Amino acid sequence: MTETRFGAVSDTRVVLAFRKLWPFRASRTEIPLTHVSSVQSSIDRRLIWGAACAGMAILTAVANRHAGENAGAVLGGAAWGVVALYVWIGSPRVVVTTTGGGYHVMKGRPWDRQDANVFVAALMAAVDSAREPLRKE
Repeated sequence: MTETRFGAVSDTRVVLAFRKLWPFRASRTEIPLTHVSSVQSSIDRRLIWGAACAGMAILTAVANRHAGENAGAVLGGAAWGVVALYVWIGSPRVVVTTTGGGYHVMKGRPWDRQDANVFVAALMAAVDSAREPLRKE
């Protein structure tokens, strides 16, 4: 059994974990492996928003520097710079499609990439092994 932030994979089922923004809890959905038709992983990047945040970082630093507030320039520019980096790096997204045509999207933070890769690899291997007896018949 493999368990990550995105869910858990066993020999017969996959438990998907969805993080909700409010309240800070995750809901869980169980799906039999025979109902999973595909799984894919991607990285969500928001380049336009990252560029906007980087522009705000520069403008904040320059505006505060001219106003004589050195600490404000550093802190304000750094805060916007961190947000720009967070948006540019991107967040992992895992999409599980079921045989009924439904799909489940799970998103993570940039530091959850390894969990997303482990979850997708484990789920693909489990789905292939669950379909193997069906192919032999």
